[in-house]
Amino acid sequence: MFITRFTQNLEKRVQNYAWLYRIMLAYYRPLVKCEINLAEIRKSDRVLCVGGGSCPMTAILLHEYTGAHVTVLDCNPYCVKGAKKFLKKKGLEEIDVVCCNGADACCRNYSVVHLAMQVSPLEETLINLMRSGRKNTRFLVRTPKKLLAKFYEAKIDYGKAVSYAKHNLFTNAGRTLMFTNSR
Repeated sequence: MFITRFTQNLEKRVQNYAWLYRIMLAYYRPLVKCEINLAEIRKSDRVLCVGGGSCPMTAILLHEYTGAHVTVLDCNPYCVKGAKKFLKKKGLEEIDVVCCNGADACCRNYSVVHLAMQVSPLEETLINLMRSGRKNTRFLVRTPKKLLAKFYEAKIDYGKAVSYAKHNLFTNAGRTLMFTNSR
């Protein structure tokens, strides 16, 4: 997928240039703040970020803003190695990074699960995670703006979301949808 390769290349550069890291933080801050409010994420939550990449900005900001324990999953071993190195460099070794395909993961130990837009297959991954999650687990799914949807494999049933947040004009994310386990 083009967008995945583009993001991976960008993340390589972010790891090496402090000025680019600051730009990425500025880009992600409003997204993550909005998602924290949507899911009411607190320090007591355990958060699983699926599709963190080698520069897991969402995980970094979720941890920074809430103090919650955060674990990052990525299916690409190169990204996992890069993320661990990057987090160590930033003094954020308390954020765990695991090489695992989100579609095969179990999230029963987490109260919040965040899925990146690049996760593929998105809907199947969400369904699997919801099956393994506990009652009242909150699932956040970022979706692209309609104009950019063709670059992502982010097919998801919006109608099943219990809530959503719209993002500002200056992001590629259109909405973050929230789903919950009500079983």
